[in-house]
Amino acid sequence: MTLMIRLLGPVQISRDDQPVQIRGYQSLALLAYLLITGKAHTRQHLVDLLFDHSDDPRANLRWILSELRRAIGPDYLLADRQEVAFNFESDYWLDVTAFEAGQLELYRGDFLEGLHLRDAFRFEDWAFFERERLRGRYQQALEQQLAVLEQQGADTAVVETAHRLLRLDNLREDWQRALIGAYARLGKREAALAQFEQCRHALQAELGITPAAETLALAQAVKQGQLGSSPAEVSSPQMQPGVAPLNPQAEERLDYPTQRRSLSWTLLGVIGAISLVAGLVVAVSSFLDLNSLADVSSGPTVATETNFEAGTPYPLSDTGGEAAIQDLAGTTVTIVGAVPDEYAKLFEQSMLPFEDRTGINVIYSSAGESFETLIAASVKRGDPPDIADFPQPGYMADFARQGKLIDVRTFLGEDYLRRQYPHAFLELATVDGRMVGVWYEAGLKSLVWYPKPEFEAAGYKIPETWDELIALSDQMVADGRTPWCVGIEDGDASGWVGTDWVEDILLRTAPPETYDAWVRHELPFNSPEVRRAFEILEGIWSKEGYVYGGKANIVAENPADSSIHLLENPPGCYLHRQGSWMPQLFFPKTVRYGRDYDFFYLPPIDPQFGHPVLGGGKIFAMFNDRPEVREVMRYLTTVEATKGFVEAGGFIAPHRNVPLEWYPSPADLRFAQIILSADTYRFDASDLMPGPVGAGSFWRGMVDWVNGEDLETVLQKIDQSWPQ
Repeated sequence: MTLMIRLLGPVQISRDDQPVQIRGYQSLALLAYLLITGKAHTRQHLVDLLFDHSDDPRANLRWILSELRRAIGPDYLLADRQEVAFNFESDYWLDVTAFEAGQLELYRGDFLEGLHLRDAFRFEDWAFFERERLRGRYQQALEQQLAVLEQQGADTAVVETAHRLLRLDNLREDWQRALIGAYARLGKREAALAQFEQCRHALQAELGITPAAETLALAQAVKQGQLGSSPAEVSSPQMQPGVAPLNPQAEERLDYPTQRRSLSWTLLGVIGAISLVAGLVVAVSSFLDLNSLADVSSGPTVATETNFEAGTPYPLSDTGGEAAIQDLAGTTVTIVGAVPDEYAKLFEQSMLPFEDRTGINVIYSSAGESFETLIAASVKRGDPPDIADFPQPGYMADFARQGKLIDVRTFLGEDYLRRQYPHAFLELATVDGRMVGVWYEAGLKSLVWYPKPEFEAAGYKIPETWDELIALSDQMVADGRTPWCVGIEDGDASGWVGTDWVEDILLRTAPPETYDAWVRHELPFNSPEVRRAFEILEGIWSKEGYVYGGKANIVAENPADSSIHLLENPPGCYLHRQGSWMPQLFFPKTVRYGRDYDFFYLPPIDPQFGHPVLGGGKIFAMFNDRPEVREVMRYLTTVEATKGFVEAGGFIAPHRNVPLEWYPSPADLRFAQIILSADTYRFDASDLMPGPVGAGSFWRGMVDWVNGEDLETVLQKIDQSWPQ
């Protein structure tokens, strides 16, 4: 008796055509998670996933497992005291697998439609990305099918396919035109004109714009009867000839009514074969198990060449539609940033589609190290640039509090912004209740790197909690190996590596409000919260056998040299905490991600603070409120604005809806998913603090502390250095 499981649309589970009743949304959520991730998970991981607020989450998990066994039978779950998995050797059928093999008709609606766990944010994040992934696969398959049908002149089938696409997004004018044209060629003039009116109304109501010139011309042709009738019709098939399965390998896994699925399966990419990642993309660290992918592309690379294409459309704002946008042709918007000149040139390239569509000229100038001085002086004179590209939000906040920056919500709706960005980024863009910036790029520091072949040969497992990380370190010492490499020597910048460690630990042991207060010095360095972060760090840096070369080597070796010990034969160390740029800056070009090295998310310490991420990034804020400046800011909120950078590699877009296939390597994709799934995202505190502290006494204090100065003295010195 095959267990039939449908997760596309409202969840439906049946056996012998009889519904199987499972009590509780969390039970359904757990079943879906085990099925889609295709691997075993620790009980602690599942507790963190499903229960953000529970007096006894482990007891709740036991109840859920008991309920699932009662409802579907004991043969479908594999569970012991440590781990839980779905039994993929059992007799079951899953619609997601069949859908990815090409059975588009199985897409009854979004993944887990109507199933929400309001108090389980990590599960909601995972479900969101999975929902977007499957919706994207469905959309792209339909788009390819639509192109084939239009080429064949199969207008009846075009109508059906276009309707299915418009149910996903009724603002896509190209799909609207396909439907209008098909109706007209079928002789259904009234239906074609009615569809045009629906299109016009939707664009006006949602975006405040009129249809594009091409759509207007099509409607006029329909009114004048200029479209001919269809050629011979082709019946509407389930999958048109020439349309590849969503996942070609899924056909091999399909055995209806009985279906088997291995514990690790490779997601094959969009329509017929772009290999993206091994395993499913899931939220935060251990939710991201892409380790089975070997010998793929190397880590992030410097963006030296982009693939920007002129003419790419983007959503226009409420300035009056296409005609009003064309009225802005010939205007100029100035942007100033602190980036290298090469980046500025690439950014101007990225704006070519926007300039081509609007006629607005965008000029990006780099002020380099003089950025802060230049911006402050221009604001004081009353002639600031239209937009500033702030390398961190702290300096932006100063101008926001002076009332110099425009609240973007005066022209961008809150619902729109929530669709574009995760909550953490909207929060960071908000100062005193005003959202004064839009995010363009994000950075990631909360990572631990390791030598993949030696790590796996030793039988080590990726830690999911801080206790597991310490236990792993202890096991390595017991095995005669050195866990950690740390180097903080970097000339005048010596100590910055240590400040990153303290910041990451504080985010894992205190609320984000505590971190923010510390950045503003409302909470001193010599406070219990900050002191505890140092003490936890001391438990790693000072413990016998934990660090390559001992404590003395920490201040003697620079970050680049310390990282190379990971790649020695045998490895000089097995763990190195550093940001996403590590391979790009520190590793030789001959080594490859997934073959020679890998990384995992730095685990949480206190579960109540979730999975925080320490990072950096770029945020744009506007000083001058003119229609053309609004249009530039709106464009920067779209994924299209980042496409060239993302595809070049080494760039993480903070936007929600970046297509997975844009990321050139699985590493880039994992970086993005970790950031977008963070419970809390905070900038490097030392970058936010006043220069004499963040790039001065804090850095020096880390060196002095490692050299033996007592913690009390070090913290007092940093507090005393804070500008009055």
